[in-house]
Amino acid sequence: MSIVGILRPMGADEPFRRMVQLSETNRREKMLIDNWIRDKELTIYGDPIATTVYPPNFDPTVHPKTGQVVCDRYNFLIKKFSPHRPWDDTTVITATQIAESTRRDESEV
Repeated sequence: MSIVGILRPMGADEPFRRMVQLSETNRREKMLIDNWIRDKELTIYGDPIATTVYPPNFDPTVHPKTGQVVCDRYNFLIKKFSPHRPWDDTTVITATQIAESTRRDESEV
């Protein structure tokens, strides 16, 4: 598709605009994951560095029998920690707010 097919007088077509937004969201989440792994001192697969030893050639993103990649590392981490996303500050804030709200409700009883 050419740029002429994407742009209109009012700007980008809606599907193209959504694709760009999704791409930005993916980039942001990947950055959050990488920062979280670094800050929490985890392996690239989200396990504690200090206590984790992997067997040789270990890669959970690759099917052990076929050798084919089944998902990228980021999708693996999202599935591994689903439904929570511990790298996302808004998730942490929401969980904290829920905990505080629950404590408040319990103290009122």
